[in-house]
Amino acid sequence: MPDLNALAETLDRDLSDFLFPVRMSKPADKQLFAKIEQQAADIARGLKGQSLLPRSVLNSIFIAVRVIQGQIPYQKEGQGELAEMANKLDWILFLILAGESPDDRVPGVPRII
Repeated sequence: MPDLNALAETLDRDLSDFLFPVRMSKPADKQLFAKIEQQAADIARGLKGQSLLPRSVLNSIFIAVRVIQGQIPYQKEGQGELAEMANKLDWILFLILAGESPDDRVPGVPRII
């Protein structure tokens, strides 16, 4: 697993690159979002079970979710895709806060707590 600090910096940079066009009401870059989603999931895996979480990572994801949600009404096309992207990042943020990773929740498989 890559260094979490380096991964967090890459995530922050990629989020900036992703959000700039979205703020200008331009279509979202799906490939860049897939990369961001993977980076956020890797960070969640690395932070799983940690009692102390880096605020910078949480803030970056939180702000990105809010910006995406705020721009949905202004998009001419792809509003549903943008909403889905916001939901995916919001879910990963929840998992980080819960001390879990995306691998912990498998659809169709009951969880044993």
